[in-house]
Amino acid sequence: MDTGESIDKWQKRWDDGHIGFHKGKVHEMLSSFVDQLTYGKDKRRIFIPLCGKTIDIVWLWERGHEVVGVEAIEDAVIVFFKEQSMKYTVMEVSGIQGAKLYQSEDSRIKIYCCNLFELNSTIIGKFHAIWDRGSLVAIGPCDRVKYAALMSSLIEEGGRILLESYLYDKEQFKWKNHSPFTLNEDDIKALYEPKAQVQLLNKRDVLYDVFRQAGLEYMFAITLLLTFNCSK
Repeated sequence: MDTGESIDKWQKRWDDGHIGFHKGKVHEMLSSFVDQLTYGKDKRRIFIPLCGKTIDIVWLWERGHEVVGVEAIEDAVIVFFKEQSMKYTVMEVSGIQGAKLYQSEDSRIKIYCCNLFELNSTIIGKFHAIWDRGSLVAIGPCDRVKYAALMSSLIEEGGRILLESYLYDKEQFKWKNHSPFTLNEDDIKALYEPKAQVQLLNKRDVLYDVFRQAGLEYMFAITLLLTFNCSK
């Protein structure tokens, strides 16, 4: 799997505590656009790829949804449940060697610990919604088409993906082959249309000091809503 940064590199970032991508609050774009993601309905089944220990999981769970995540770094999964003081069970995943499923007592939070590309709808089922909070922008260019095909295969007819991406001049970016990668609206349309309609919801300045230090003169985050056509 070419994720731009290998699983070993992600493991090292966790080991070294370089996990600034995890914030102590719910992602503002999720809280702003959750009704668009879920059609304003209760008890949706929501997938979060490359979920880490994000508290977005428990925020959605508290609102009555079933949340399924996948994360390759087992430490992140264990830390999530410990930080949330949630009891959980662990079991093997049939069909994926070495994979584990961490599950809350009420079964409404499930986190698969494995390589994302080892999953499919036979193993994890389908979803009403996907919250792509930084997954696509972590996937290397060679795997983007495969990634989009996987996400499309996991969505129910009429389902939606809420997706965040970044805009910057990659020639300025000193951290070569380092996420987050940049994809503009047309890049995302090329991956998902005509299966889904792509709508830009928000654009905001995110040129934080760490990105200035990496050589960038500008950086924007864009939030898009992908609505999958029932007829496709």
